[in-house]
Amino acid sequence: MKHSAGNWNNSSTEPLKVLHIVSGMDAGGLETLIMNLYHNMDRSKIRFDYLCFRDQQEFYDEEFLALGGQKHVILPEAPQNLADRIRIHRDYARQYYDLIRENHYEVVHIHFGIPDSFRWIRLAHKAGVRKVILHVHRAQAIQKEPRLFRLRNQLAFYMADESIACSRLAADYFFGKRLGARTTILKNGIDVEKYAYSEENRKAVRAEFKIPEDAFVIGHVGGLKYPKNQAFLITLLNRIKEDIPDARLLLVGDGPDREKLLKQAEEIGVLDRLTITGSRNDVNRILSAMDVFLFPSIHEGLGIAPIEAQTNGLPVAVSDTVPRDIQCTKAIGFLSLSDMTAWISFLQTKRKQVYDRQAALKAVKDSDFNSSRMASVMDKIYRS
Repeated sequence: MKHSAGNWNNSSTEPLKVLHIVSGMDAGGLETLIMNLYHNMDRSKIRFDYLCFRDQQEFYDEEFLALGGQKHVILPEAPQNLADRIRIHRDYARQYYDLIRENHYEVVHIHFGIPDSFRWIRLAHKAGVRKVILHVHRAQAIQKEPRLFRLRNQLAFYMADESIACSRLAADYFFGKRLGARTTILKNGIDVEKYAYSEENRKAVRAEFKIPEDAFVIGHVGGLKYPKNQAFLITLLNRIKEDIPDARLLLVGDGPDREKLLKQAEEIGVLDRLTITGSRNDVNRILSAMDVFLFPSIHEGLGIAPIEAQTNGLPVAVSDTVPRDIQCTKAIGFLSLSDMTAWISFLQTKRKQVYDRQAALKAVKDSDFNSSRMASVMDKIYRS
């Protein structure tokens, strides 16, 4: 059952207040989407705040607060017994309810993956929220989901006022094809001009990381964790080091697998060809230092990094588990993770080709991946 309470009062002088519910604001694709969205909104008319469940400095906190947003935290507790669990759930509900009432949120935007999303939806309606949006960002789990996974998601779908997915694949995976067909597809938009190729940035970034100007740089952007599958790239680097002796691997990101990846590179003798930058807020600059971009995800809801790479004019190869929705130029290949030879062949071919790295800009600018278009769609959803 939907709970729409009519359109937002456009005559109000106060901005429409939207509360995003997320696990945190790290340098991931979901968090970058929220920031791109907020940068392209009229912030005199719409204000974003966010609620998370850990008390730490987040990657995007400073930027988010500078845009006028506010951060809220509800800390989790570990229940010791059933009575404790009931008490904790009641305390969570009270804090959440009070937060909404005190801040007069009209819209709650839940980024799916938050445990018990349907509880947050129900409590938001109880607190008087006009619209609750459910937004899914991935298409497949690492492990097989419990049997009740689809039923729970469908319950959340019916309770929410609007459901959004980053791709048709993600919508069908979470809700099933019937409900997936009723889900709004919102592609992850980026600030297109920001990702234009720059020869100046290429030279500066290579100098910063002591990468030779004539090196063939294989690039990747993503959290250093199992689903992003950077171990595959290190194995690939080892396989091509004889055929492409000037090859270097540039990993942009950080995460729990960092030490494991460094150890892997050392054990197989490619540590001197590997650079890990850590979390960066200048990915747009770093892309210009690359010659090719690889994205071997084990699963992906959409994948914003390959879109940024295409905008920069890079030839891109992604695993065939990544939705084909991300294609916005012709210089992209979808390859099987079980066929290492295909990835090697891709690198060998692209190394010999010359690309006009500025040409891709217009294709992305005219596509649904343009963040200004994304913001326009979300503006209408928030206000309706």
